[in-house]
Amino acid sequence: MVWEPPIAYTGAITGYLVESALYCNYKSLLDARNSRKITPGEARKLTRWMLKTLNNVKKNGRSFVKSVLVGELEGYPVIVSPDAIYFVDGIPKAVIRSKIRKTQRHYRSDWASLMLASHILSERYNIDTLTMALVLAVDKTRLMQALSLIKSGGVKPSLGNGWKVVTRIYSGIQELEELKGAINVIVGRETPRLPHSNKCQKCVYNKICPWTRQYP
Repeated sequence: MVWEPPIAYTGAITGYLVESALYCNYKSLLDARNSRKITPGEARKLTRWMLKTLNNVKKNGRSFVKSVLVGELEGYPVIVSPDAIYFVDGIPKAVIRSKIRKTQRHYRSDWASLMLASHILSERYNIDTLTMALVLAVDKTRLMQALSLIKSGGVKPSLGNGWKVVTRIYSGIQELEELKGAINVIVGRETPRLPHSNKCQKCVYNKICPWTRQYP
């Protein structure tokens, strides 16, 4: 298999693609080849939908909004879909992502979508900081409990039976520095690096990925 920039298949940088590249640069290409390409026309439609949704956010009080976010990073289109955006008086204050996971451990890649969403929102609203909230739960019931508490009490670190909410602050584009290597591989500015063999063993592509064979 010949290496190709994953963005050639997706048409945009997506949160999922960056997460994949953070796990393994090669996995991002395999995921991209299994993805449907987002055309410029579809990107424009998503942008119109986003603007309509964001413009309809109520200007007073608190609200949680679901919307695809479309933006740009270093000249490349970015499309990401956080689970929710938390608004106060019409201004975004937090982006939320939820994951069902047997353990409540979180990884660097879990923050990729939240960082990209925060970048788009901070550019659009010209705001300095956003809270990024990662909600982890062992099952759907616990996840709904955690999300209900967020809706009633706001976005903040918290811990419950079988769930927890972890937060970070997005304070500008410099926050994306930890995604730089993954993004460079996705857009073709850097060549991929082989991951540790342990990642190959756990990867869903370990039976078909040609680069896996480089390990004994």
